[in-house]
Amino acid sequence: MHDSLRWINSADIAEVARSAREPDRVEWALMDRGGTSCLENMLEEAVTRSNVSMAAVHNDNVIALFGVVLLSDVSRTGSVWALATEEVEQSTIYRRWYRISHQLIPVLGQSFDRLENVVHVKNTKALKFIRLLGFSVSSQPVIVKGEEFFPFHMDFCS
Repeated sequence: MHDSLRWINSADIAEVARSAREPDRVEWALMDRGGTSCLENMLEEAVTRSNVSMAAVHNDNVIALFGVVLLSDVSRTGSVWALATEEVEQSTIYRRWYRISHQLIPVLGQSFDRLENVVHVKNTKALKFIRLLGFSVSSQPVIVKGEEFFPFHMDFCS
């Protein structure tokens, strides 16, 4: 089995948009700023706005896209995002995605003092994953488009 990271291309965006996990798809639709609700367009915008964005690949199949958008130069805060495919639901692939992510978060933290975002309260697998990676998850949800989201963050020493 071969795992790798690579720069995201348009085929990766199309593939992940087509095969995204349903809870992630719902979450991204709720967070859509442009009003298109077209997941492929939202991913293209996220990649364009990101300081860093990559594709996680397992045996030549893209299993997730992720990145970080700089929110503030002053506080060096980044909004971390990810979108995984249904393939990540398989336990062996989930463990590999976790290992990749666990190693990558400290590397991303070298460029940021804080990584943060929100996760839909119903996206229970993402919540579990975020906690396993070491992010702090607020117990107080915020409301986005009438839905509850938990803020999460991780601080890094400069």
